[in-house]
Amino acid sequence: MSDENENLSNAETQLLLRLRLNMEDEFKSGRKKKNVLWKKVLSEIKNVNPHIRLDSTTAQRKFLNLLVTYKRIKKINNSSGREATSWRYFEDFDEVYGTRHSITPPIANLQASLDLVPSTSPTSSSEVNGSPDSPPTSSQRATHPRATSNKDILKFFEAEAVKEEARHNEVMAMEREKLSLEKERIKALLDMKSVLADYLKK
Repeated sequence: MSDENENLSNAETQLLLRLRLNMEDEFKSGRKKKNVLWKKVLSEIKNVNPHIRLDSTTAQRKFLNLLVTYKRIKKINNSSGREATSWRYFEDFDEVYGTRHSITPPIANLQASLDLVPSTSPTSSSEVNGSPDSPPTSSQRATHPRATSNKDILKFFEAEAVKEEARHNEVMAMEREKLSLEKERIKALLDMKSVLADYLKK
């Protein structure tokens, strides 16, 4: 199947996403081969909307692209302290993958990481300075994680926009090439028809 069939509408993408995520337990169990499960996903899609042109390879690629986007946003949120996102498919993914260790590190891992960082709490500050009223020094002040969150989110979506534009340009180039080939094929058929007509006249 050609790449243009991966350009599903929002409703079609939502349908693919819902049906695939509903079967996450089956995919995770490993009892059945993934290609068998993907055929089941496609069968259910056809039952809902028989007009969707989608094969297993394209469906998997579409889902994996969405999953990669979700993981990127989740990583940015975890590092910046932000939770809100305007990406339309985030809640669907987060409902299924939001508590996975591969997506969100467990509390124990987070605590282990925090233990490596010198404490900057008011208590430790007073112990270092010898006075509860002593303000923390510049080296003791921690930069708030949300200070750069908006900038990180903006950079992420700018990068995604560039990738999307590149994919669009690639699809358009393929369409132009296909159109050119089709014109050549039609011209060749017309030439053959003309030759055959001349032959039959003799």
